[in-house]
Amino acid sequence: YTELAKALDILHEGLRTANVERLRDVAGQMRSVRQLTADWSATLNTARDVVSLNPTLWAHRPRIDELDRLFRLAGRAQATTEMLARQSLGMMEEVGRLPAIDDLVGDCAAATHALASSIGVLSKPLRARQLLSAVAFRSSPADLETSDWRPTALMSLVRALVVDLLQCTGLSRADARASASVRLR
Repeated sequence: YTELAKALDILHEGLRTANVERLRDVAGQMRSVRQLTADWSATLNTARDVVSLNPTLWAHRPRIDELDRLFRLAGRAQATTEMLARQSLGMMEEVGRLPAIDDLVGDCAAATHALASSIGVLSKPLRARQLLSAVAFRSSPADLETSDWRPTALMSLVRALVVDLLQCTGLSRADARASASVRLR
């Protein structure tokens, strides 16, 4: 999650400064994320095999299951981040800076850093959930004062990322979606 947070930091910086080259740098960071994801997958598979074959380690199965859940959710967040980065780059090239989006991406980055810290010490990611809930509250596409579809599309991707990351904090998909749609009602 740390490398994903770094990708979001780069995306935030590119959006904030309207720096197209910095937005292109996100793709390089995401390649690092994909490599780490492949390594994590291999390690998780090995751990799952070792725990399943050794009865003295069976007590660790819930931890392996939780790591597997986090792995799957990280993959979703990764895909959403890549889509957000690609669309941000294209839209920035067309219309310039999108100020309604950059702060939200920065807050998602901060929340992902908090999430990574919590996972690293196996503690509940309460701070990350709090930060993401605040982003969810502020990320309603309906709140944008524009007739241009582009910021609305990016805001929808930010909201999708928030849902992915809220699930990483332990919320169910339904609860994460409900949290992210509270302003739409």
